[in-house]
Amino acid sequence: MSSYSVEAILKATGASKFASDFRIASQSVGDFEKRHQSSFDKMRAVGGKMKSVGKTLTTAVTLPLVGIGAAVMSTGAKFSDQMSK
Repeated sequence: MSSYSVEAILKATGASKFASDFRIASQSVGDFEKRHQSSFDKMRAVGGKMKSVGKTLTTAVTLPLVGIGAAVMSTGAKFSDQMSK
């Protein structure tokens, strides 16, 4: 899903002038989008790759670290229980 933000300042000096200016502004936005479509596509591709890297890091790094942390806590609790006896 693409979204764009455009700010335009139009001066209404008459209905026909306003309509003409609006058509020109609309054409300019369309031309901008056409000229930069490949850049937008490349940014989307980079975003997809970054998302993939994030998933891989979560699976390969974060989850094992959480598991190690849980094991350390469990071992520490068992050790403390045994020392207090």
